[in-house]
Amino acid sequence: MTVASPTAEQPTTVKRRSPLAETWENLRRSWAGVLGLTLIILHILIAVTSPYWIPKDPFEMNAEIRNELPSAEHPFGTDKLGRDVFSRSMLGGRVTIVVTLIAIVIAMFWGGLLGIVLGLLNGRVDELIMRLVDALLSIPWLLLLLIIISVMGTKMWVQTLTFGFTYGILTIRVARAATLDFVTDEFILAARARGERKRTICYQGTVAQCSGCAAG
Repeated sequence: MTVASPTAEQPTTVKRRSPLAETWENLRRSWAGVLGLTLIILHILIAVTSPYWIPKDPFEMNAEIRNELPSAEHPFGTDKLGRDVFSRSMLGGRVTIVVTLIAIVIAMFWGGLLGIVLGLLNGRVDELIMRLVDALLSIPWLLLLLIIISVMGTKMWVQTLTFGFTYGILTIRVARAATLDFVTDEFILAARARGERKRTICYQGTVAQCSGCAAG
Protein backbone atom coordinates (compact mmCIF):
# COMPACT_ATOMS: atom_id res chain seq x y z
CA MET A 1 0.00 0.00 0.00
CA THR A 2 1.49 3.26 -1.06
CA VAL A 3 0.71 6.57 0.54
CA ALA A 4 0.83 9.56 -1.71
CA SER A 5 3.19 12.11 -0.34
CA PRO A 6 1.60 15.49 0.22
CA THR A 7 2.63 17.99 -2.36
CA ALA A 8 3.94 21.28 -1.15
CA GLU A 9 1.76 24.19 -2.05
CA GLN A 10 3.30 26.40 -4.63
CA PRO A 11 3.52 30.04 -3.52
CA THR A 12 1.22 32.23 -5.51
CA THR A 13 2.65 35.43 -6.85
CA VAL A 14 0.48 38.40 -7.57
CA LYS A 15 1.58 40.31 -10.62
CA ARG A 16 1.59 43.99 -9.85
CA ARG A 17 0.48 46.24 -12.64
CA SER A 18 2.39 49.35 -13.51
CA PRO A 19 0.94 52.78 -12.64
CA LEU A 20 0.49 53.44 -16.37
CA ALA A 21 -1.57 50.25 -16.80
CA GLU A 22 -3.72 51.13 -13.79
CA THR A 23 -4.26 54.63 -15.16
CA TRP A 24 -5.33 53.23 -18.53
CA GLU A 25 -7.72 50.77 -16.85
CA ASN A 26 -9.33 53.55 -14.81
CA LEU A 27 -9.56 55.71 -17.90
CA ARG A 28 -11.38 53.00 -19.84
CA ARG A 29 -14.04 52.78 -17.13
CA SER A 30 -14.88 56.48 -17.35
CA TRP A 31 -16.82 57.72 -20.38
CA ALA A 32 -15.74 61.27 -19.62
CA GLY A 33 -12.09 60.21 -19.63
CA VAL A 34 -12.48 58.35 -22.93
CA LEU A 35 -14.23 61.35 -24.47
CA GLY A 36 -11.52 63.73 -23.24
CA LEU A 37 -8.73 61.48 -24.53
CA THR A 38 -10.49 61.17 -27.90
CA LEU A 39 -10.78 64.94 -28.24
CA ILE A 40 -7.11 65.40 -27.32
CA ILE A 41 -5.99 62.83 -29.90
CA LEU A 42 -8.26 64.39 -32.53
CA HIS A 43 -6.85 67.85 -31.78
CA ILE A 44 -3.28 66.57 -32.10
CA LEU A 45 -4.02 64.79 -35.39
CA ILE A 46 -5.63 67.90 -36.87
CA ALA A 47 -2.73 70.09 -35.76
CA VAL A 48 -0.07 67.73 -37.13
CA THR A 49 -1.75 67.04 -40.48
CA SER A 50 -3.25 70.52 -41.06
CA PRO A 51 -0.53 71.74 -43.49
CA TYR A 52 -1.52 68.96 -45.92
CA TRP A 53 -5.27 69.67 -46.10
CA ILE A 54 -5.72 73.20 -44.83
CA PRO A 55 -8.62 74.69 -46.87
CA LYS A 56 -7.30 78.24 -47.40
CA ASP A 57 -4.16 80.28 -46.97
CA PRO A 58 -4.25 81.43 -43.31
CA PHE A 59 -2.22 84.54 -44.14
CA GLU A 60 -4.18 85.69 -47.20
CA MET A 61 -5.94 89.01 -46.55
CA ASN A 62 -9.07 90.18 -48.37
CA ALA A 63 -10.63 93.53 -47.50
CA GLU A 64 -13.90 92.59 -49.23
CA ILE A 65 -14.76 89.82 -46.76
CA ARG A 66 -13.71 91.35 -43.46
CA ASN A 67 -15.54 90.20 -40.29
CA GLU A 68 -17.82 87.83 -42.18
CA LEU A 69 -20.10 85.46 -40.28
CA PRO A 70 -19.53 81.68 -40.50
CA SER A 71 -20.53 80.22 -43.86
CA ALA A 72 -19.90 77.17 -46.01
CA GLU A 73 -16.81 78.81 -47.52
CA HIS A 74 -15.54 80.12 -44.17
CA PRO A 75 -16.79 77.78 -41.38
CA PHE A 76 -15.47 80.05 -38.59
CA GLY A 77 -15.94 83.31 -40.48
CA THR A 78 -13.19 85.84 -41.18
CA ASP A 79 -11.28 88.31 -39.02
CA LYS A 80 -10.91 92.07 -39.41
CA LEU A 81 -8.27 91.59 -42.12
CA GLY A 82 -10.36 89.15 -44.14
CA ARG A 83 -8.35 86.06 -43.20
CA ASP A 84 -10.03 82.68 -42.82
CA VAL A 85 -10.36 81.97 -39.09
CA PHE A 86 -10.80 78.21 -39.56
CA SER A 87 -7.49 77.87 -41.42
CA ARG A 88 -5.73 80.06 -38.86
CA SER A 89 -7.14 77.93 -36.02
CA MET A 90 -5.80 74.76 -37.62
CA LEU A 91 -2.36 76.30 -38.06
CA GLY A 92 -2.36 77.77 -34.55
CA GLY A 93 -3.04 74.36 -33.04
CA ARG A 94 0.51 73.28 -33.84
CA VAL A 95 1.94 76.21 -31.88
CA THR A 96 -0.39 75.45 -28.98
CA ILE A 97 0.74 71.82 -28.78
CA VAL A 98 4.45 72.72 -28.90
CA VAL A 99 4.10 75.42 -26.23
CA THR A 100 2.04 73.12 -24.00
CA LEU A 101 4.43 70.18 -24.19
CA ILE A 102 7.52 72.29 -23.50
CA ALA A 103 5.77 74.11 -20.65
CA ILE A 104 4.77 70.79 -19.04
CA VAL A 105 8.36 69.52 -19.23
CA ILE A 106 9.65 72.74 -17.66
CA ALA A 107 7.01 72.64 -14.91
CA MET A 108 7.62 68.97 -14.08
CA PHE A 109 11.39 69.49 -14.01
CA TRP A 110 11.82 72.54 -11.81
CA GLY A 111 8.60 72.20 -9.81
CA GLY A 112 8.98 68.47 -9.22
CA LEU A 113 12.67 68.72 -8.33
CA LEU A 114 12.13 71.61 -5.92
CA GLY A 115 9.15 69.86 -4.31
CA ILE A 116 11.17 66.69 -3.72
CA VAL A 117 14.07 68.64 -2.21
CA LEU A 118 11.72 70.56 0.09
CA GLY A 119 10.08 67.31 1.18
CA LEU A 120 13.47 65.87 2.11
CA LEU A 121 14.64 69.01 3.92
CA ASN A 122 11.38 69.62 5.82
CA GLY A 123 12.79 72.53 7.83
CA ARG A 124 12.83 76.31 7.95
CA VAL A 125 13.77 76.62 4.29
CA ASP A 126 10.85 74.35 3.41
CA GLU A 127 8.42 76.47 5.45
CA LEU A 128 9.70 79.72 3.96
CA ILE A 129 9.46 78.57 0.35
CA MET A 130 6.05 76.95 0.87
CA ARG A 131 4.67 80.19 2.31
CA LEU A 132 5.89 81.92 -0.85
CA VAL A 133 4.25 79.21 -2.96
CA ASP A 134 0.98 79.65 -1.05
CA ALA A 135 1.13 83.39 -1.69
CA LEU A 136 1.62 82.84 -5.42
CA LEU A 137 -1.19 80.28 -5.54
CA SER A 138 -3.54 82.79 -3.93
CA ILE A 139 -3.18 84.99 -7.02
CA PRO A 140 -5.63 84.08 -9.83
CA TRP A 141 -3.84 82.18 -12.60
CA LEU A 142 -5.05 84.45 -15.39
CA LEU A 143 -3.99 87.58 -13.52
CA LEU A 144 -0.55 86.13 -12.79
CA LEU A 145 -0.08 85.16 -16.44
CA LEU A 146 -1.13 88.61 -17.65
CA ILE A 147 1.26 90.32 -15.23
CA ILE A 148 4.25 88.24 -16.35
CA ILE A 149 3.46 88.55 -20.07
CA SER A 150 2.84 92.30 -19.82
CA VAL A 151 6.28 92.74 -18.26
CA MET A 152 8.30 90.30 -20.41
CA GLY A 153 6.42 90.50 -23.73
CA THR A 154 4.25 88.21 -25.85
CA LYS A 155 6.88 86.20 -27.75
CA MET A 156 6.39 82.44 -27.93
CA TRP A 157 9.38 81.60 -25.73
CA VAL A 158 8.12 84.09 -23.13
CA GLN A 159 4.70 82.43 -23.10
CA THR A 160 6.30 78.98 -22.84
CA LEU A 161 8.44 79.97 -19.85
CA THR A 162 5.48 81.74 -18.26
CA PHE A 163 3.26 78.66 -18.47
CA GLY A 164 6.13 76.48 -17.27
CA PHE A 165 6.64 78.76 -14.27
CA THR A 166 2.99 79.01 -13.26
CA TYR A 167 2.27 75.28 -13.64
CA GLY A 168 5.52 74.51 -11.83
CA ILE A 169 4.22 76.31 -8.73
CA LEU A 170 1.38 73.81 -8.44
CA THR A 171 3.77 70.93 -9.19
CA ILE A 172 5.85 71.93 -6.16
CA ARG A 173 2.97 71.18 -3.81
CA VAL A 174 2.17 67.85 -5.47
CA ALA A 175 5.80 66.63 -5.46
CA ARG A 176 6.37 67.81 -1.88
CA ALA A 177 3.23 66.06 -0.63
CA ALA A 178 4.23 62.83 -2.40
CA THR A 179 7.74 63.06 -0.92
CA LEU A 180 6.42 63.55 2.62
CA ASP A 181 4.35 60.37 2.21
CA PHE A 182 7.47 58.31 1.42
CA VAL A 183 10.18 60.07 3.41
CA THR A 184 9.43 58.05 6.58
CA ASP A 185 9.15 54.69 4.81
CA GLU A 186 11.55 51.88 5.59
CA PHE A 187 13.55 52.10 2.36
CA ILE A 188 14.30 55.79 3.00
CA LEU A 189 15.25 55.14 6.64
CA ALA A 190 17.43 52.21 5.57
CA ALA A 191 19.21 54.36 3.00
CA ARG A 192 19.90 57.00 5.63
CA ALA A 193 21.15 54.33 8.05
CA ARG A 194 23.59 53.12 5.38
CA GLY A 195 24.97 56.63 5.22
CA GLU A 196 23.89 57.34 1.65
CA ARG A 197 23.91 60.93 0.52
CA LYS A 198 20.67 62.85 0.20
CA ARG A 199 21.27 63.23 -3.53
CA THR A 200 21.39 59.44 -3.93
CA ILE A 201 18.28 58.98 -1.80
CA CYS A 202 16.50 61.68 -3.79
CA TYR A 203 17.35 60.12 -7.15
CA GLN A 204 17.08 56.38 -6.46
CA GLY A 205 14.26 56.37 -3.94
CA THR A 206 12.07 59.41 -3.74
CA VAL A 207 12.06 60.31 -7.44
CA ALA A 208 11.01 56.78 -8.39
CA GLN A 209 8.20 56.73 -5.84
CA CYS A 210 6.94 60.20 -6.76
CA SER A 211 7.03 59.29 -10.45
CA GLY A 212 4.81 56.29 -9.79
CA CYS A 213 2.48 58.43 -7.70
CA ALA A 214 2.23 61.07 -10.44
CA ALA A 215 1.63 58.44 -13.13
CA GLY A 216 -1.16 56.94 -11.05
